[in-house]
Amino acid sequence: RPPVLCSQLCSSSRFVWHGYQYLLSNRQCCSQIGELGSEDKNRGRKPPGYWNSMDNQRQFFDQIAKKYNVTKPSQWNRVSYQQVAKEGGVTVLLRYSSLKQALQSVYPEHGHEWDSVTIRSRVPNHYWANLKHQREFFDDFASKHKLTKPSDWCNITYRQLEAAGAAAILHRYPSLHSALQTIYPENEWKLNETRSQTPKNYWKSLQNQRAFFENFAA
Repeated sequence: RPPVLCSQLCSSSRFVWHGYQYLLSNRQCCSQIGELGSEDKNRGRKPPGYWNSMDNQRQFFDQIAKKYNVTKPSQWNRVSYQQVAKEGGVTVLLRYSSLKQALQSVYPEHGHEWDSVTIRSRVPNHYWANLKHQREFFDDFASKHKLTKPSDWCNITYRQLEAAGAAAILHRYPSLHSALQTIYPENEWKLNETRSQTPKNYWKSLQNQRAFFENFAA
């Protein structure tokens, strides 16, 4: 039987809204969430709606910060998603796509200080399968690097995006060019305008060679 924690989550509209609807009948998901929930079973049950309060969320993260001697945003790299979950933060974490997003919401006064902070975080399974989430990531990356038009992406490399945390997105596409075409279908993308890593044997195809030269000559 699925644990109470999972049944509560799976029936919540917030859980469905975040794109987890495909998990609702997944028993494996229920057992995994139950395992995380069992880590803090002795910490006391919170009343319904407790975590809706940002004050309560902040109080929880303040306690984590004190325990791990975190006094500024950059020091949160000492704390992992799993550690926060084990401290009783499962329900809080599931409200956000990542630990970093949770921290940004709980401590908004630090603003752009979070931009340069690498958090030991993870997102739910299949999170990056959602094009909306992919676009949000690329929009954020474009904003940070002042990319305002398609041709600006010629200054960005595949490796730069990987280093910024986009590996899970990029691995879904044969090239950066292909990723951009899918994520921003409203734009016209020229192959020579993206410094992209292409898959093995990509250039053995005459069709790919021709497309490159046609774009280059345009």
